[in-house]
Amino acid sequence: YTWYHTAGLRGTIGTDVVAEQTSYATYTVVGMAQNGCKDTADFFITVNTPPLLAVSNDTTICKGDSAVINVSGAPSYLWSPAAGLSITTGINATASPLLTTNYLIIGTDGNGCIDTADVLITVNIPPIDAGVNDTISVGQAGILLASGRTNYSWNTSSTN
Repeated sequence: YTWYHTAGLRGTIGTDVVAEQTSYATYTVVGMAQNGCKDTADFFITVNTPPLLAVSNDTTICKGDSAVINVSGAPSYLWSPAAGLSITTGINATASPLLTTNYLIIGTDGNGCIDTADVLITVNIPPIDAGVNDTISVGQAGILLASGRTNYSWNTSSTN
């Protein structure tokens, strides 16, 4: 087999050649049988333009807060990782990660072409982490724990 219109072809002889195109192209292949008969066939390559994603800027939030990540440019989206996201497919996810997370968004168009974008959500830890609540019986002592600062002022409050 001999291939013609060689622009973008890796090789011109053989049954399988690779075409690397950036626009529409037509290729002709000529096959010669051992008995001297030959035939030609045309192959058409259409190159689709992939989508171009536009996504929110990187954002910083405090632990426990959330941020909306907006995306546009494709008809369907896949988000990763799923941890801390309100959705893993679709547009405009709400991110509430526990730790700083880089989210990858893959947009796909109707031709199966893709584009990717990522958004970094930086999570700042509040200056005080009071730990967890504790339940004790009357006469027992409880341990109050706080971290994140060097000086603390404790106040009491009563609840019913």
